[in-house]
Amino acid sequence: RLVATVLPRRRQRDCVDAAVLAIAHSSCPEGEVGMSSDVHTFTVELRKPPGVHLGIDLALVRSSRGWGFVVESIVDGAAVSAWNQRCPDPARQLQVGDMIVCVNSVRDISAMADVLRAAESLQLVVQRGGTGASPPAL
Repeated sequence: RLVATVLPRRRQRDCVDAAVLAIAHSSCPEGEVGMSSDVHTFTVELRKPPGVHLGIDLALVRSSRGWGFVVESIVDGAAVSAWNQRCPDPARQLQVGDMIVCVNSVRDISAMADVLRAAESLQLVVQRGGTGASPPAL
């Protein structure tokens, strides 16, 4: 089991296909991302030191709000679990089911995956709640 996996292997092709659907690189301030009143949008800022895994398993999904990565699991002892332990506000802790819609001001799915794998400093725009998301058709 790889804790640093951003996408399950069978979904990597879908990630590239999603990028072709004209999801462009753009900045993504919080105010523009959470459109619905039942969606809580927040930012998670964390460091992933060299040799430390991000520690989340993600699934590529499409919702009424667009494409993103939904957190499927969080691994103890990695960067995200360390963030959750240090974060004083439980509403800003990353949870299973949260949808990552932007990483370091990048919204393009393929580029987001690359940034999640490589960057040491991460700013994640996360959405919680709202309408359900579903995996893309294979």
